[in-house]
Amino acid sequence: MNPIVFHIISGDAFFSGVAVLLAVVCYRWYHRTKTIDSAKVRLLLLIVFLCGLIGVVFSSTPMPLWFAILLMGLTLAWCGTLWYGATRCPGTHRATVMLMVVSWSLAAALEFPWRQLPVTATAPVNALTVIGDSVSAGMEEGEAETWPSLLSRQHNLEVQDLSHVGETAGSALKRLLSNGIHHDWIIVEIGGNDILGSTSASQFEIDLEALL
Repeated sequence: MNPIVFHIISGDAFFSGVAVLLAVVCYRWYHRTKTIDSAKVRLLLLIVFLCGLIGVVFSSTPMPLWFAILLMGLTLAWCGTLWYGATRCPGTHRATVMLMVVSWSLAAALEFPWRQLPVTATAPVNALTVIGDSVSAGMEEGEAETWPSLLSRQHNLEVQDLSHVGETAGSALKRLLSNGIHHDWIIVEIGGNDILGSTSASQFEIDLEALL
């Protein structure tokens, strides 16, 4: 899988996006008393800032609606103080910078624990079942080897691969009921198509609960 695509769909783009946003904010704060005359530098800062925002948005990281609105509002307020002139309203600009740094750092800190891998007791495993979407099934990349196949080959495991391109929690449940589970150990990688598609949060919760 393309590393950029994987970086986005894995959710890691949220952290890199936040890091880019804060880097631009801190850079502009450090140079707050200076006017950036170079059009190329201003354009570069704008592109980098937009890339950070795109990374955050495309990561589809779930968060309360009010918090997302707060983050976007603070971001727009910071952009507004830059446009109006940081030297004209230094107090307001300083406040927006502090709120930007605190809020985006808090968002990353709250999301970080969900990215940690669980620690489980070791046990002999020679077979497992994979339930997943295109992250597991591949994205029509021809002869590219999927990670369930790679896992099976490198660790000499029997893998029942029930992953399918475009799979949602609801369709995975139907596929599971029709095929059955052959092994005790199961890896579930699902939800990206639900979040990016038309599945409501309540329906996704119901489907995922039924699947698990």
